[in-house]
Amino acid sequence: MAPDPAPDPSPDPDPDPTPGTTAASRPTTPARKTSSPPSTVHSYPVLGGRVALDQRPTEAKLVSAVPEAGWSVQVWHGDQWMQINFSKDDRASVVMVSWNDHPPTVQTFVVGN
Repeated sequence: MAPDPAPDPSPDPDPDPTPGTTAASRPTTPARKTSSPPSTVHSYPVLGGRVALDQRPTEAKLVSAVPEAGWSVQVWHGDQWMQINFSKDDRASVVMVSWNDHPPTVQTFVVGN
């Protein structure tokens, strides 16, 4: 007795369209939006420049730090804090931001004459 022939492979679900036609499109699942904590961008004008921060309930991110003409800017940061300094001659404006186990807090002060 002859062995049973192998079953035919299943048909290709998307056969090539014949010339001049297009293949039927399959419905797609819309991209799922991930929820992210609300954020609000706050601007802090200080002597020598302006800082913009994206403040979320559990962190802050620097959006921009723009010095005024003649001033320079420096930024330092860690895991739960950042400091932005604008300086010119013997003057400096400091923006301190921290969020160590609390919502971000912002303090500003001026050092020098």
